[in-house]
Amino acid sequence: MRIAWFSPFPPVRTGIAGRSAELVAALAARGVTIDRYPEAAAHDFPWRHRQAPYDLVVYQFGNSSHHDYAWPYALRYPGLVVLHDTRLHHARAALLLRERRVADYRA
Repeated sequence: MRIAWFSPFPPVRTGIAGRSAELVAALAARGVTIDRYPEAAAHDFPWRHRQAPYDLVVYQFGNSSHHDYAWPYALRYPGLVVLHDTRLHHARAALLLRERRVADYRA
C-alpha cells in the first residue's frame, strides 16, 4: 500500500507534527510505503500522484496556519481527513481573509 501523508512534521513544533512522525514510522515498520508531504514538499504531490496513483491520501488538519498549504490538495484530491480539533474555523477564516477571499469565506 502507498500512502501520501499531508501534515507538518518535526522540526515544526506542534503536537500534530510529532504524532504524524510517530504514526508514519509505525506504519512504515509494518511495510506501508508512505510519502510525506509537509508544506515544503507538497508541490511534488500532483505529478507524483499522476505518475503512480496513491492508494490513499491522508490529510492531518488542526486549527493553525501550519495546515493552510494542504487545503487546496484536500479539496481537489479525495482522501482521509483527520481532524485534530473540533473547530477549524479560526485557521480557515484567517487564511481566506488574509488572501482577501471574502466571498469564499462567506460561502
